[in-house]
Amino acid sequence: MKPLYVVLLILSASPAFADSFKIIRDGQEYTCTPSGPSNPNPGGVIDCVDKAYKGPFTRDEAMRLCAGAIGVGPADCAIEAYRGPFTKDESIDLCKKSGTLANAECATKAYRGPYTKAEAIKLCKSEPQLMMRSLNLMQQSREVQEKVIQLKLENPALQQ
Repeated sequence: MKPLYVVLLILSASPAFADSFKIIRDGQEYTCTPSGPSNPNPGGVIDCVDKAYKGPFTRDEAMRLCAGAIGVGPADCAIEAYRGPFTKDESIDLCKKSGTLANAECATKAYRGPYTKAEAIKLCKSEPQLMMRSLNLMQQSREVQEKVIQLKLENPALQQ
Protein backbone atom coordinates (compact mmCIF):
# COMPACT_ATOMS: atom_id res chain seq x y z
CA MET A 1 0.00 0.00 0.00
CA LYS A 2 2.90 2.38 0.77
CA PRO A 3 4.28 2.25 -2.80
CA LEU A 4 0.87 3.34 -4.12
CA TYR A 5 0.90 6.41 -1.83
CA VAL A 6 4.42 7.30 -2.98
CA VAL A 7 3.39 7.06 -6.62
CA LEU A 8 0.27 9.16 -6.00
CA LEU A 9 2.31 11.76 -4.12
CA ILE A 10 4.83 12.02 -6.97
CA LEU A 11 2.11 12.29 -9.61
CA SER A 12 0.13 14.92 -7.70
CA ALA A 13 3.25 17.05 -7.10
CA SER A 14 3.97 17.42 -10.81
CA PRO A 15 1.42 19.47 -12.78
CA ALA A 16 2.53 17.90 -16.05
CA PHE A 17 1.71 14.43 -14.78
CA ALA A 18 -1.44 15.56 -12.99
CA ASP A 19 -2.95 16.76 -16.30
CA SER A 20 -1.52 13.95 -18.40
CA PHE A 21 -3.47 11.04 -19.81
CA LYS A 22 -2.70 7.89 -21.75
CA ILE A 23 -3.99 6.80 -25.13
CA ILE A 24 -3.42 3.61 -27.06
CA ARG A 25 -2.92 3.85 -30.83
CA ASP A 26 -2.20 0.82 -32.96
CA GLY A 27 -1.32 -1.18 -29.87
CA GLN A 28 1.21 1.42 -28.66
CA GLU A 29 0.63 3.33 -25.39
CA TYR A 30 1.32 7.10 -25.41
CA THR A 31 1.32 9.57 -22.52
CA CYS A 32 -0.09 12.98 -23.41
CA THR A 33 0.91 16.00 -21.33
CA PRO A 34 0.20 19.70 -21.73
CA SER A 35 2.98 21.66 -23.41
CA GLY A 36 2.53 24.89 -21.49
CA PRO A 37 0.58 26.59 -18.73
CA SER A 38 -3.12 25.96 -18.89
CA ASN A 39 -5.21 29.06 -19.53
CA PRO A 40 -8.83 28.32 -20.46
CA ASN A 41 -9.07 31.45 -22.61
CA PRO A 42 -5.62 32.63 -23.70
CA GLY A 43 -5.70 36.22 -24.76
CA GLY A 44 -9.35 36.58 -23.81
CA VAL A 45 -11.28 39.12 -21.77
CA ILE A 46 -9.18 38.67 -18.64
CA ASP A 47 -5.87 39.25 -20.44
CA CYS A 48 -7.35 42.23 -22.28
CA VAL A 49 -8.60 43.83 -19.05
CA ASP A 50 -5.26 43.18 -17.32
CA LYS A 51 -3.31 44.81 -20.15
CA ALA A 52 -5.60 47.87 -20.33
CA TYR A 53 -5.59 48.25 -16.53
CA LYS A 54 -1.79 48.04 -16.41
CA GLY A 55 -1.81 50.80 -19.02
CA PRO A 56 -3.57 54.16 -18.69
CA PHE A 57 -7.10 52.87 -18.06
CA THR A 58 -9.03 52.45 -14.80
CA ARG A 59 -10.55 49.11 -13.90
CA ASP A 60 -14.02 50.25 -15.03
CA GLU A 61 -12.66 51.63 -18.31
CA ALA A 62 -10.73 48.40 -18.94
CA MET A 63 -13.87 46.33 -18.27
CA ARG A 64 -15.91 48.47 -20.67
CA LEU A 65 -13.19 48.29 -23.33
CA CYS A 66 -12.71 44.54 -23.17
CA ALA A 67 -16.27 43.28 -22.67
CA GLY A 68 -16.72 40.46 -25.18
CA ALA A 69 -13.10 40.59 -26.41
CA ILE A 70 -11.50 37.43 -27.76
CA GLY A 71 -7.95 38.73 -27.44
CA VAL A 72 -5.85 41.65 -26.23
CA GLY A 73 -6.45 43.60 -29.44
CA PRO A 74 -8.85 46.12 -27.86
CA ALA A 75 -6.29 46.93 -25.13
CA ASP A 76 -3.47 47.32 -27.67
CA CYS A 77 -5.69 49.51 -29.83
CA ALA A 78 -6.88 51.77 -27.02
CA ILE A 79 -3.41 52.23 -25.55
CA GLU A 80 -2.07 53.23 -28.97
CA ALA A 81 -5.01 55.56 -29.68
CA TYR A 82 -4.60 57.19 -26.26
CA ARG A 83 -0.90 57.79 -26.97
CA GLY A 84 -2.03 59.69 -30.06
CA PRO A 85 -4.55 62.57 -30.01
CA PHE A 86 -7.55 60.65 -28.54
CA THR A 87 -9.06 60.82 -25.05
CA LYS A 88 -9.70 57.69 -22.99
CA ASP A 89 -13.40 57.68 -23.88
CA GLU A 90 -12.66 58.19 -27.57
CA SER A 91 -10.06 55.39 -27.46
CA ILE A 92 -12.54 53.04 -25.80
CA ASP A 93 -15.23 53.93 -28.35
CA LEU A 94 -12.83 53.24 -31.23
CA CYS A 95 -11.44 49.97 -29.87
CA LYS A 96 -14.05 48.27 -27.67
CA LYS A 97 -14.70 44.56 -28.10
CA SER A 98 -12.87 43.86 -31.37
CA GLY A 99 -10.42 46.69 -32.03
CA THR A 100 -6.85 46.12 -33.18
CA LEU A 101 -3.79 48.26 -33.75
CA ALA A 102 -5.08 48.81 -37.28
CA ASN A 103 -8.05 50.74 -35.86
CA ALA A 104 -5.80 53.03 -33.82
CA GLU A 105 -3.34 53.62 -36.68
CA CYS A 106 -6.20 54.36 -39.07
CA ALA A 107 -7.90 56.82 -36.72
CA THR A 108 -4.64 58.64 -35.96
CA LYS A 109 -3.82 58.96 -39.64
CA ALA A 110 -7.37 60.02 -40.53
CA TYR A 111 -7.36 62.69 -37.83
CA ARG A 112 -4.01 64.04 -39.04
CA GLY A 113 -5.57 64.18 -42.50
CA PRO A 114 -8.87 65.75 -43.49
CA TYR A 115 -11.14 64.29 -40.77
CA THR A 116 -12.32 65.41 -37.35
CA LYS A 117 -11.82 63.13 -34.32
CA ALA A 118 -15.44 61.96 -34.46
CA GLU A 119 -15.19 61.23 -38.19
CA ALA A 120 -11.89 59.41 -37.79
CA ILE A 121 -13.34 57.19 -35.06
CA LYS A 122 -16.49 56.47 -37.05
CA LEU A 123 -14.59 55.70 -40.27
CA CYS A 124 -11.91 53.54 -38.67
CA LYS A 125 -14.08 51.62 -36.23
CA SER A 126 -15.33 48.92 -38.58
CA GLU A 127 -13.07 48.82 -41.67
CA PRO A 128 -9.67 50.25 -40.78
CA GLN A 129 -7.80 48.59 -43.66
CA LEU A 130 -10.19 50.02 -46.26
CA MET A 131 -9.96 53.47 -44.71
CA MET A 132 -6.15 53.29 -44.57
CA ARG A 133 -6.05 52.45 -48.27
CA SER A 134 -8.22 55.50 -49.01
CA LEU A 135 -6.03 57.73 -46.85
CA ASN A 136 -2.88 56.50 -48.58
CA LEU A 137 -4.38 57.25 -51.99
CA MET A 138 -5.43 60.70 -50.80
CA GLN A 139 -1.91 61.46 -49.57
CA GLN A 140 -0.48 60.64 -52.96
CA SER A 141 -2.70 63.21 -54.66
CA ARG A 142 -1.23 66.72 -54.58
CA GLU A 143 -4.63 68.18 -55.53
CA VAL A 144 -6.35 66.51 -52.57
CA GLN A 145 -3.60 67.64 -50.18
CA GLU A 146 -4.02 71.25 -51.28
CA LYS A 147 -7.81 71.07 -50.85
CA VAL A 148 -7.46 69.59 -47.36
CA ILE A 149 -5.10 72.39 -46.31
CA GLN A 150 -7.46 74.99 -47.75
CA LEU A 151 -10.51 73.45 -46.03
CA LYS A 152 -8.74 73.35 -42.67
CA LEU A 153 -7.67 76.98 -42.99
CA GLU A 154 -11.20 78.08 -43.88
CA ASN A 155 -12.93 75.99 -41.23
CA PRO A 156 -11.28 75.73 -37.78
CA ALA A 157 -13.87 73.12 -36.72
CA LEU A 158 -12.14 70.61 -39.02
CA GLN A 159 -8.99 70.89 -36.92
CA GLN A 160 -10.65 69.44 -33.80
